[in-house]
Amino acid sequence: MVASLIDFPGASEVIRGGIVAYSDEMKHTVVGVSQRTLDQFTSISRECVEEMLILTQCKFASDCCIALSGNAGPTGSDDQPVGRVYIGVRVNERQAIHEMNYSEMTRNELRQAVVQDASRFMLELIG
Repeated sequence: MVASLIDFPGASEVIRGGIVAYSDEMKHTVVGVSQRTLDQFTSISRECVEEMLILTQCKFASDCCIALSGNAGPTGSDDQPVGRVYIGVRVNERQAIHEMNYSEMTRNELRQAVVQDASRFMLELIG
């Protein structure tokens, strides 16, 4: 996600940074998602993404934040199917979290669709 945002001159004037917390351990130790949330809801959940939004916005002291968590495959389960992605966007105190299903896409198509949708959701929230 950050790579797509910094792909233009002057990006450093508006982008403060990003965190890639791929594993549950990194979501807990680096981002600060509570172990209780991870245990009760899993990392691919609305609850996890909400914590990621709030905590990351605070860590970077930013107005806007995007948080993503999902399963791009190749394997899934009943509670974490391939293609399920939660996209969270936050502007100041307003936020929206979207549960998306990209199950018919390849891994790379899914990643591109998530970036496009996250960007669209952020623009919608900004108004």
